[in-house]
Amino acid sequence: GWEGPLEALLKHKIVDPSANDQAALRAACENGHLGAVEKLLAHKRGGKPSYNGGEAVLRAVLKGHEPVLRRLLKHGGLAALLKAGRPLECAAQEGHDSLVSLFLEDEHHGAAAVEARGQAALRSAARNGHAGALQLILAHPKANPG
Repeated sequence: GWEGPLEALLKHKIVDPSANDQAALRAACENGHLGAVEKLLAHKRGGKPSYNGGEAVLRAVLKGHEPVLRRLLKHGGLAALLKAGRPLECAAQEGHDSLVSLFLEDEHHGAAAVEARGQAALRSAARNGHAGALQLILAHPKANPG
């Protein structure tokens, strides 16, 4: 598995887990490796993740890696991305109902996400036949089917 090599790399002073726009974090998110995500976020040389404009988050959303996304939300630093609504739209597009719920229920950014990308999320869910995601978004008080 990834545990041994990651531990070995993180022990060396020349290894910077935030290098290359946090390629290691993006790969861990995309592949659903929660343990690796936690180690990278906690590493003292990792700094505060930039999430590379949200790419790490969006990769996890597209693959439906809910535990990884919950950890990223807990870590913080996602306010602008969540308010912009792109994770909500991607979750609806892929039919990941649990992620749609996760983003809609976020007490700080759920309403902003629906206002910013709610219609796009509705279109994505409808176009791809994801009735569950569609119903979840329509049930939100800020939903505007337009």
